[in-house]
Amino acid sequence: MSPDTPPPGVAQMPVIGKISAEIFQEVIYPHLGRRRPEVVIGPQHGVDIGVIDLGN
Repeated sequence: MSPDTPPPGVAQMPVIGKISAEIFQEVIYPHLGRRRPEVVIGPQHGVDIGVIDLGN
């Protein structure tokens, strides 16, 4: 195994471009924090927007 090859069972980050759903679930999703009611559409793999209810 080369230094650039991740251990078995660990997803590899792409050199450039969008990350895979696997990377999103393993690396990003666990660190999103607490859900908030004003966040209507939060972070998701493959979604390039978010929606927040700012009230009146």
